[in-house]
Amino acid sequence: MKSLLYSFLSILFILMACTNQANATPPDWDPPTNLQFNMQIVARLTAIDGGFSEVEADLVAAFVGNECRGLASPIVDAGGLVFLTVGSDVQSGETITFKAWYSVTGQVADLNEIIEFQDAGEVGTFNDPFIFTIQTLYPPAIYTIVATSTGNGSMEPSGTIELVHGSNQLYLITPDPVNHVFDVKINGESIGGFIDSYEFVNLQQNSTIHVEFAVGTGLGEAAKSSLVKAWPNPATDVLNLQLGTPLQPATSYVLSNTSGETLLQGSLSDQTGKIDLHGLPNGVYLLTVRQNGQWIASRRFTIIR
Repeated sequence: MKSLLYSFLSILFILMACTNQANATPPDWDPPTNLQFNMQIVARLTAIDGGFSEVEADLVAAFVGNECRGLASPIVDAGGLVFLTVGSDVQSGETITFKAWYSVTGQVADLNEIIEFQDAGEVGTFNDPFIFTIQTLYPPAIYTIVATSTGNGSMEPSGTIELVHGSNQLYLITPDPVNHVFDVKINGESIGGFIDSYEFVNLQQNSTIHVEFAVGTGLGEAAKSSLVKAWPNPATDVLNLQLGTPLQPATSYVLSNTSGETLLQGSLSDQTGKIDLHGLPNGVYLLTVRQNGQWIASRRFTIIR
């Protein structure tokens, strides 16, 4: 009976781990595109459980030191072959090392193989591919998110959770009736109030989220509109602002994405202003306006072009 229970718990643990790992995103391996010289490698990647990978989400990366010089994935239609281009600004002599990322488990591996760069060089062929083998397989890094709040509302999930490197985690923020979200802090930094959700994207470190709820409805829609107007919504390349309160010497705005990352910030010299949105992709954004360091209003708006 104990053996059966142990087997069941083991299977449950594996399923939970796989669920978390399925949310993992690849490492930030980004090879430059303007290198003068290159060489070609036709290879196969050894899978974690033996055989060869035919998972197109897996990655093989070439490095010189810590700089990524090439990135490719197994191609199912080519029997799992990896066609890897390696770049350099010198014609020969650089030492190329390799890493792999396995998407199913979210694990990174150092690979055994080392190659000397040679411009126009070719390693492996379609019929005789070069073989990448695992030297060291690293478990996914585990990070914690600690969620805390004052009374008068709730967060889901709450408390402390653990996630693998690269995971996404959405938090739903719900004030109790006749209350409101006064402020939300991500890793100690305020992103404003009147926010109903926040998502950590591509988690890279231990993090915190703290929500301060306040008694009362706070600013109703009419009152909020009288403080700050922002239009059009959806916007394209310009967002217009109008303050319904006297301008203070330290009136500023912060524009962030749904992950809380600050994208634009500035000060207002008049009760009307414009924010240039050129260069920002389509999506949902949060505009927060402060006076003398105090939050006065937040606005969600969408960019659609």
